[in-house]
Amino acid sequence: MSVTVRRGASVIEPGVTPRADLVLGPWRTWTVWAQDCAQSRMWAGVHFRAAVTAGAALGTQIGDSVYTFVGQHIRGAVGPLP
Repeated sequence: MSVTVRRGASVIEPGVTPRADLVLGPWRTWTVWAQDCAQSRMWAGVHFRAAVTAGAALGTQIGDSVYTFVGQHIRGAVGPLP
């Protein structure tokens, strides 16, 4: 997967940036895409590396919990609410 940002398509500087068509990626897997998304926060100066690492770990825990929760509902393995 890749994303092309057309020349001048910036919302912040319309008609100015990017100066030329810009291709982001390609990413071979969703995991690599997610890692690049996380790293982009550090590259932009929004987060420190420790925050990126902690956020990725937390996101994985939440994703695993949601996957389990939804899977139980799909299989009908959820009892009545307490």
